[in-house]
Amino acid sequence: MKEVAGPGIIVDASNVGWYLYILSKCDFIDLNVVHLVRDSRAVAYSYRRKKLRKEYDGKEVYMPRHSSFTSTKHWVLNNSVPLLVRRSLPKGRYMMVRYEDF
Repeated sequence: MKEVAGPGIIVDASNVGWYLYILSKCDFIDLNVVHLVRDSRAVAYSYRRKKLRKEYDGKEVYMPRHSSFTSTKHWVLNNSVPLLVRRSLPKGRYMMVRYEDF
């Protein structure tokens, strides 16, 4: 990613809330957050569908499927952490973008 973003810039697209929390506690990181939020209903629908994983060429490997309850629980947890981190960031360092508007 260094070649694209430039030296000293790291773009994390891990979609893991606790990882963002850890980054926010590192004093040596000048953190800016773009929080991309997808509609919870779309996430629940997507997790119920049977989808082939594209990174396995030539093999039929499917993504794990989850119940609506499980996907909603994950959605709430993953989208709560960035909101908590936002409180500790200076003004202008956090932006929420809806997936549907992106």
